[in-house]
Amino acid sequence: MNHPFWHEIRNELQPFDGRLATAWRLGVICALTAMVFMIWQLPWWRSGATWCCSSCAPILAKAH
Repeated sequence: MNHPFWHEIRNELQPFDGRLATAWRLGVICALTAMVFMIWQLPWWRSGATWCCSSCAPILAKAH
């Protein structure tokens, strides 16, 4: 286990000041983003996505 890859992984996982706060903020941002996308049914993937409304479909189709 002296490979540099494992040393890098171990170094990345070491605790540091603010790690919990950073993880908490990132988790809240991800949850809020998922909530917004699900409430307004926004397309998050190109294949098979449903548009938010029929008037948005032509506009959003041109953007992709």
